[in-house]
Amino acid sequence: MDGKVAAIELLPGEALLGARLADPATLSAPGSVAVPKGMQEISVQLEAQRVVGGRIAAGDTVGIVVLFDKGALKDAPDVETGQEVFHKVLVTSVQRSVAKTAGATGTSTDAAEQANTELPTGQLLVTFARNDADATKIAFGAHFGSLWLTKEPATATEGAPLVVKKPELFR
Repeated sequence: MDGKVAAIELLPGEALLGARLADPATLSAPGSVAVPKGMQEISVQLEAQRVVGGRIAAGDTVGIVVLFDKGALKDAPDVETGQEVFHKVLVTSVQRSVAKTAGATGTSTDAAEQANTELPTGQLLVTFARNDADATKIAFGAHFGSLWLTKEPATATEGAPLVVKKPELFR
């Protein structure tokens, strides 16, 4: 039992069993998934409408769309642009404001129904697993532009890369 920590919440007076202990390196924070080997994590703070209505969870994969007001294209510096820069990015954690309790309205709903129907409040902090170069691009896009996420499962089709400008939007 040396070097082990509690893998679950232990209650006062409860017998300490080896099955309830784990190597600390194997545990991830509640509501998160492990970071794949060779990757690092980066977090961005986004409004709910930019995170598929707040319906993203740890373990999901997303597409990351970056929008710039102007200046992203050398040949058209005064044009607004957007592009899905990354596909199937692993979400390792989502931190959100605490939801309103069902008791406040006098009705009770299960957590899954509430998560799918209740309008999220405030900002969400979404953490991704990416390599160092991609993490830098995500930070740059979040700081100088705006990010929008698409929920993109492994079966989603990926089109050819396209920089969208107003003329392309109406084609």
